[in-house]
Amino acid sequence: MQSRIDPTPIAASIVMLLLAVFGSWPYGFYQLLRLVVCGTAMYVAIRVSPNGPSGWTWPMAGVAVVFNPIWVVHLSRTEWQAIDAVTAAVFAGALFAFRGRKPSNGLASHLPRQPR
Repeated sequence: MQSRIDPTPIAASIVMLLLAVFGSWPYGFYQLLRLVVCGTAMYVAIRVSPNGPSGWTWPMAGVAVVFNPIWVVHLSRTEWQAIDAVTAAVFAGALFAFRGRKPSNGLASHLPRQPR
């Protein structure tokens, strides 16, 4: 039996994004924010696309690219606050859309089946 998509990483990302919008934090917080948001976006993109891209796959892939912790996008604080607010709204929409939804098997659903 498959479980629902776990809302915990989405909710954690929303909280961290809103903290970033309305607060001023040490640089380490923003590094952690990038890691959490990028990971959450990749998690959602993989879990919602069992047979290929869905309507949520590309927006989440875009979020993962913008927030990736390896190739950092350098913007002003004001620009990041706007991006953080929009991203929090996207994650809130995803949280609402996925409530009670069953996930795919992730990457395993894209692999060929082994003969028995």
